[in-house]
Amino acid sequence: MTFSSLLPENFQALKKYFVFQNSDLCVYSLPSLIVWNNHISNPNFLEKNDHLFISNVFRNDPEKSHLIFPLSLKNEDLDPHYLYESAKELGFNSYWFIPEYYIESNQKKLSEYFIIKEQPEYNDYIYKSENLVLLSGKKLSKKRNLINQFNSNYLDQNKVIVEPIDKNNFKDCLQFLNKWFDEKDFDKNDDDFKTEKLAAELALTNYDKLEFDTLIVKIDDIIEGYSMGTRLNNNMWVLHFEKANSNIKGLYQFLDRETAKKIYNEYEHINKESDMGVPGIAHSKNSYYPFKRGKSYKLSLK
Repeated sequence: MTFSSLLPENFQALKKYFVFQNSDLCVYSLPSLIVWNNHISNPNFLEKNDHLFISNVFRNDPEKSHLIFPLSLKNEDLDPHYLYESAKELGFNSYWFIPEYYIESNQKKLSEYFIIKEQPEYNDYIYKSENLVLLSGKKLSKKRNLINQFNSNYLDQNKVIVEPIDKNNFKDCLQFLNKWFDEKDFDKNDDDFKTEKLAAELALTNYDKLEFDTLIVKIDDIIEGYSMGTRLNNNMWVLHFEKANSNIKGLYQFLDRETAKKIYNEYEHINKESDMGVPGIAHSKNSYYPFKRGKSYKLSLK
């Protein structure tokens, strides 16, 4: 059996596997899996017995290569022994991003075949959509104040346009993205930096094909921020990309709330992905006081 590279043209054929998936972990978004395919990280897929197996191969660090939890057309809870035998057959030593509910339901049998270990750096931040719209309470007063300042300086002056990405503005949005990365004080040769930029570019150039929900903020008709996300399951939406001009006070907070407003009536929760163990990202995500953390686990073959 041979894996195939996961590409934008595979989206329509494979999205049927994701309709019934009920994990709260952001990795189980098909558009996100597709856009993180690049020369460093290479997601691949294989269809077998009505199951979709997705692997992630790291060219610079093969020991990190892994499978994620297989997705089933029948929405069935797969047996741990099947996971074990499949991993051996496909040549992988581990599964990453195993949801907490599966661990809790199958822990005894899983322990016969796997070493179970939590992946705290990949635990997702999950919020109630309503909370991100209302920003109620003393803890979020700073967010409200920043939005009020933005409104006073820009929105109330009729300088702001909020609209989705479309064929008329996506090139300008791509230009904004490249400028955003160019101006950041990152090591431009760092693999994490390069893969994020490639993923963000691929998402923008395929925003319609991959069915992303999008939002841009223009100030004086210039794009100064945008967000992109997708449906994760019936109750949850995941925010994959959110970029804004950090020199404009309150813009990030305004964009974040406008994004929540857009999906609020359809999804009860918003997943803002993990912090990957980066303290600055963790601080930013915690500042919105998540409703809960979606826990991720690694299963290593015994």
